[in-house]
Amino acid sequence: MGDDDIILGEKESEGYMYDMRQSDEIDAMGKVFQEGFEIISAEHIYKESDSYFYAYDIGHKCFRLKYYNILQPRKLAWSKKRKFAVNSGIHSAFQSSLVAKGWTVEQPMHKKYDKLGFEISVKFDAILGSIGNIENLVEIKVPWFFTRLDKPYVPNVHQVQQYIEMLDIDEGTLVYIDAMTGKNKSFRIVRDDDIIRRNLEKLEDIRYALLHGVLPEKTRSYTCSDCLYKLECKGNINIGVK
Repeated sequence: MGDDDIILGEKESEGYMYDMRQSDEIDAMGKVFQEGFEIISAEHIYKESDSYFYAYDIGHKCFRLKYYNILQPRKLAWSKKRKFAVNSGIHSAFQSSLVAKGWTVEQPMHKKYDKLGFEISVKFDAILGSIGNIENLVEIKVPWFFTRLDKPYVPNVHQVQQYIEMLDIDEGTLVYIDAMTGKNKSFRIVRDDDIIRRNLEKLEDIRYALLHGVLPEKTRSYTCSDCLYKLECKGNINIGVK
């Protein structure tokens, strides 16, 4: 089974509305979330190492970005924090609706892969049941203007596949909520051991690069233009070697 064969069903419905034109409200929300964002950054990105990874970006194409991010983490610009704040508000509203139905949100989990030499950590957006007895898993994404989304984005699929592996379940659900329109669409993601294997191999490669100071090859991505390390990347500068 490949990346394009994972969708068994989908549905679209009205979701949570948020009017992006309400700039004063957005700025106020941004200020509220700023402190929380700094805490998330400190607990999340800044603690990764050659033996401890977070699974949220496991599907990202660029190995070099993760290498740079672990060795020399950088804070996002306010404009990006502002967008993060808006997305977080919508994300939290959807989670609240799930909590009312008996789901658990922001559930942390750590799993050691002793043979590979590292540990993976995650916070699940929402689970139904408890660790060891999971009925369902939901990962929430808040893109802007998804207008026509016929299938989930591959990096998001890889992320959910890793969660499925960590929970040892057969499937999960990926939900997209359009930040502009409030519409949402969900996709059922079934376990794919080939994707899971490639995810772990990617982390093995990153671990090797970190341990040996080897700058990973460039990988072109839609995020290149906004990358915090684009100057170093363009110059093939290895910030891990002094």
